[in-house]
Amino acid sequence: MKIRDILPDDTSIPNATDTQLLAAAQEACEQMAGGADSTMVSVIDGEQKDGAGYYQDSARIGAVAKQTICP
Repeated sequence: MKIRDILPDDTSIPNATDTQLLAAAQEACEQMAGGADSTMVSVIDGEQKDGAGYYQDSARIGAVAKQTICP
């Protein structure tokens, strides 16, 4: 599964490079290792929460990271 494939069409990071997405996923792993739930991580500077209180792009990155690269 690739991070880019699960980002919404209206992503706040449409031009993020693979290197940047991998760094965001690694940051998500660090936050989750510290106790954050994958739906509550924040790994994109300036990202705004959606109406439900989630950082949509960050949460998707966190979910993929949890399944693929986090220890």
